[in-house]
Amino acid sequence: MLKSNLIVGVDNDIEKALQKLKRKSKKEGLTKDIKKYRFFEKPSDVRRKNMKKAEKKIKKKIRRENLKK
Repeated sequence: MLKSNLIVGVDNDIEKALQKLKRKSKKEGLTKDIKKYRFFEKPSDVRRKNMKKAEKKIKKKIRRENLKK
């Protein structure tokens, strides 16, 4: 789990601080991480998902190489 630190100055506005926090958490991928671990996922489902992702990546790489030629 990632931790984000945000220092708010005396004259800063709360809305600006919230915007900074949201931007920082989005940049670090905190929301994606929270959604990922929200529900339990069986190890076999995780492997299946990773295999599909890898196949997709390989197909995309092959398509790009064919377009360059």
